[in-house]
Order: sequence, then C-alpha cells, then structure tokens
Amino acid sequence: MPSAERGSTTDLERNVPTLEPQIEQGENLTRQDPFGRIACGVCGKQLIRKNLILHSRVRPGHIGQLAVLLAEECSALDEALRIEGRQRKPDTQEIARTIIGAIQSGVPPPLGIDQVTVGRSRQISSLGKLASSVKRGSTVCPIFVLGEYGTGKSHILNCAETLSFKENLLVFRADIVGDQTSLKNGQGFKNVLLNGIRFPELLTSKGRRDIMLRMALRRARALAEQELKARGTEIYGIETLKFFMEKGLEQRATISIEDLATAAIRYLKSGGEYVAAFSQGPNEGLGTISGFLATLSRDLGFDGAIALVDELEEDRSIEAIQAMANFLQNPEKEIGWVFAATRDLLSYASTASDQAGKDLPARILEFSDELAPFEQSDYRDLLNRLAGIFDTAKGTRLCKSLSPQDTSRYVRKTVQEGVSMRSFVMKAVRDLVDASRGQGPLAFKA
Repeated sequence: MPSAERGSTTDLERNVPTLEPQIEQGENLTRQDPFGRIACGVCGKQLIRKNLILHSRVRPGHIGQLAVLLAEECSALDEALRIEGRQRKPDTQEIARTIIGAIQSGVPPPLGIDQVTVGRSRQISSLGKLASSVKRGSTVCPIFVLGEYGTGKSHILNCAETLSFKENLLVFRADIVGDQTSLKNGQGFKNVLLNGIRFPELLTSKGRRDIMLRMALRRARALAEQELKARGTEIYGIETLKFFMEKGLEQRATISIEDLATAAIRYLKSGGEYVAAFSQGPNEGLGTISGFLATLSRDLGFDGAIALVDELEEDRSIEAIQAMANFLQNPEKEIGWVFAATRDLLSYASTASDQAGKDLPARILEFSDELAPFEQSDYRDLLNRLAGIFDTAKGTRLCKSLSPQDTSRYVRKTVQEGVSMRSFVMKAVRDLVDASRGQGPLAFKA
C-alpha cells in the first residue's frame, strides 16, 4: 500500500473519536465525496463501537483503497449484528380492538385472526406443521387450498401469514390477476412476490431498526465492492443507500412496518448481491425463486420464508401450467408455498401437453386440502366468538345476553339471506355495535 494512502487511513481513524458524540446522538454524518456520503457512520448499542468516517480531505485517488476498508467494515458490522427486539406481546384488549377495527374497515385483522377462524382446524394444523418445518430448515412440499368462492381461501392464507410470523418466518404474497403476475414470467412473478413482502405486525421498533441496519450495511458493502472493481467511477445507488441510512441509523427513529417493507423493496430493486446471484431471466422457475427467497429471509435475520399465492386458477396459460408441472416434479423446496384456488384449476391443469402436464391435476390433488362449505354450527360458533371479542374490546356484556336460541335464530335468518362468511362477519359486528346501543337484531336483553 502506498504511503499516501496509509496516511489517509490514519487520518480517518484519528478523526473518529472527535465524531463519537454525534454518532451517539444518532446523527447522519455525510461528506462531499461519494464514499463519504455512503460511509456516514454506524451507530447503535447493538453494533461494534468501531466506525469508519470519511472526511472532506480524502482525495479521489484514495477511493479504491477506501472501498476495501468500507467493504471490510460493513462485513464485520453485519456479522456482529444480531436482530434483536423481536415481537412484542399485546394484551387481550389490544387484540380484541384490533380485530373489531379491522372487520369494521373490511380488512383482515393483523392480530388474533385465529380467534375468528372456525371450521378449519385441519387446515390450520397443516399450515402450522408447514411453518414449523420451514423454521427447522427442512425442505417442504407445497399446499394447495382448494374451495369455491366464499369458503374462506383468502382467510386461510391470512392464517398462514400469522402462523409464519409466530415461527419467525418472512412472508411474501402474490395475487394472480393477469399476465404480469403469471407463473410463465418467472422474473415478473418474483417481483410481484417481492412487492408483497410482509413483516410481522408485532415486530418491535428495535427489531425493525436492526433489519434496516442490516440492509444498509449489505448495500454499502456491495457498493464498495463495485467501486473496488472500477476505481474512480461514479457510485450508483447513492439515494437508495441514503434512504436506508436515514431510516436505519437514527437510534430514535420510529420505523413503521410500512417503512420497513418500502425499504426492503427499494433494497431489492436497487441491485446488489441478491439480484446478481439469483436473477435467471424471464424464464426463472419456482425452484430458483424458492432459493432466492430462502437466502434473502435468512440474511435479513429470519428463520425462513413462506410464499402465499391467491387466485391461482386465473393463471390459465399453457406456459404457466407447464411451469407448475415442472415445479411439482420435484415438489420439496427450501421455502413453504401455499396456493389458493377454486377447483377450476384442475380443469385448466389438464390441458398441458407433455406427460408431466397430464399428471398435473393428480399431483395438485396429492398436495391439496379442500375447504368444505360452512355449517350453521360454524356460524353460531363465530357469532359467539365475535360477541366475546366485542365485549373485551368495548367493555360490554353482550355475550351473556345472547342465549343459544337467540344465536340460532339470528344465524338461520342471516344465512338464509345467502351471505358469504366474510359478509356474515361484517354484518354481525355492525349488529353488535347496534346491540351495545340497545338497537338492532342482537339487542335481545342488552
């Protein structure tokens, strides 16, 4: 190493102590040269107390050597980082209020979805076993959830998401809505999954910040390595990295789940080691995508990944059917796959030309779990559960005011009107709100 470069490195190390008060306060430190804007200091009690700060006296000729130092520094900090502050435990009233609020808004509850799931114990058990196996590092076969409209296929995927979070798995979701989300376009389908990345709702602020830090460190290292290969060239991705640093390096920053998901999507779209290592072009298969998602999830501090795909029956092209046939020739993958579809999928699957395609309907059925229509007893069970949840959320006593006869009468009348389970849930909550005011069909003795 030339002496001038050694002197510059010494200058950098000598200036670190004078900047430590600013680092302790979590301030983002930037300088004029490209690498100064990247290596803006790494703060946080969970990281090694060793920081590389580049200052304005660094000459452009030293950038190549500084790239080596930055890459090494980011690697060391990345290896030392342990994702902490996992998931907090909410109390029963918070869960109840979240459930009621979500139903009133017409969206799946992010907490307590198991409390409003009835008649699906077999499916929930299968999903729990799948998530546990992925967490242990076992290869697993996919699950196809088959059922007609209104039987709760999407609800089962929501349950799979919650069960996966309990096992510290990262979740990716996709809905098949046309050619842009088709299995026939492997690269496009992977991008849809990445845009549907899901992080645990209960991940603590510290846990979210740790994940953001990891993305920032890995991106900085990748940029440093690029610079080392092409010394003196302009560094791409500065704005993306700056986004990570500003969000992740401020100790007092509150990073929401939405912020974290946005950062992860920008991280992946910005290039780097993941895209370079796994991108196989437009014909990328589900097996390659499985390896990509498994590696990404582990590198972000999770124990594996689950991919959830809804409306699979909409993917009717011959190329998509062939892609699924190829996938099921060797069904054991590094991540868990759960596909939801109507039985129309089986008729479309039979149109494939080769033998693997002709066997596809039987292969799908081999890994399928069909949803039976709900019984009236399921509706009664759910109504009682909703009344109990409402009481916990609002401090009412509606559950005690509902007799079995009242519940049966309400269910018979409502189900006869031909409502789906989702519509039944929303109507029941509206009627519970009215009952708390002494009004409506559930205000028997309230």
